[in-house]
Amino acid sequence: MWRWPSVLRLFTAPLSLLIGAASSWDLSGTILEPLPDSAFYVGGAIFTLVAVAGIEWFTVFRPARRLSHARGDVLRAVTEELRETIASSLQVTVRMNVMVPHRRLRWLLLRRFHHVLWHVGMENKPDVNVQFPMKRGVVGRCFQTGRPVFAAEEALSGGEYKLPRRIQEKVKSVTAVLSYPIYEPSKRTGRQNGRVVGVLTLDSEQHGAFDLLTETKAFEFVDKKMQLIAATAGHFIF
Repeated sequence: MWRWPSVLRLFTAPLSLLIGAASSWDLSGTILEPLPDSAFYVGGAIFTLVAVAGIEWFTVFRPARRLSHARGDVLRAVTEELRETIASSLQVTVRMNVMVPHRRLRWLLLRRFHHVLWHVGMENKPDVNVQFPMKRGVVGRCFQTGRPVFAAEEALSGGEYKLPRRIQEKVKSVTAVLSYPIYEPSKRTGRQNGRVVGVLTLDSEQHGAFDLLTETKAFEFVDKKMQLIAATAGHFIF
């Protein structure tokens, strides 16, 4: 999300100078001839491009890269207690991931898809880098409504949360899904705008996991932790 404003800033100033350079060409003759001012505009465009690129690198790109590298460690740490508690008390192995909207180049950036930004427990699984249309699946419903959505195996395989066939083959082992919306954090004013920027999901491949996870006592703990983790994850989506 942070990339596009930086790219626009990077090219806007040099482009305006190049337009000035083009306007300084002599169009009166049969052969285009640059006027003396054109060299000034072209040189200014090159200098501006280099200067803005340097500023964007040090103020936006480099800090964002460092933060993205730290994201995995932070989210793994804040989810560790929840994953270990579920494993020890319920004997259920769970996976977790964060999915965010993403525009694919093959669709000329016109369509958005959910893609995995971070995950734990999904290593060497067919759905580790799965992508699917925005309105599909449990994640799609959660993102659209801005509310937690839970689904058992029956709803995932042939119900309202069924994914496209090519994706369904990759996630057919999943038996329980609990998805929570991730809201954009509050600004400096302390107010939120209510915009959903991603979805935090906890799932399992064990049979009977949904019933165990949604039992009253266990669910109170899971629900509270998932909401806290979703709030934390919002600070790492950019």
